[in-house]
Amino acid sequence: MKKLLTLSLLLLTISITSCEKQSAGEEKMTKGVIALNKQDLIGRWKVTSYFISEGGPGSWKNAPTNQTVYDEFKADGTLGGNSLANTYSTFVIKDNTTVSLKEKNSDVVQNYSCKIEGDTMTLTPTGPNICVEGCATKYIKQ
Repeated sequence: MKKLLTLSLLLLTISITSCEKQSAGEEKMTKGVIALNKQDLIGRWKVTSYFISEGGPGSWKNAPTNQTVYDEFKADGTLGGNSLANTYSTFVIKDNTTVSLKEKNSDVVQNYSCKIEGDTMTLTPTGPNICVEGCATKYIKQ
């Protein structure tokens, strides 16, 4: 029993003393995903695949190869391209993981979870409209 208590105290001491303040670069990282910022989002993004679930487990499906579907996030906060820009006019970074898109000629805002890893981005609708069975769009930066 005395060994168990000593071991517990030792582990507690190690865990407390091994904590240290993160650097600015480390604070930006969350499980290998960089916290969302406008500079990383700005640019032209080509759709490469869609995550679709039709009543069962979901899977990634490649985007059609006979056309280029893309979205462009511009520095002035407007959208271009032939996908999201058909419905939405502007965007704002809401927080470290969310981009909010404003519908054209409306005050309706749709939120998307946005994960950027290198030159790959994944957008998943988070509200008010969501996909009950799961959906997402994967892009590559052009």
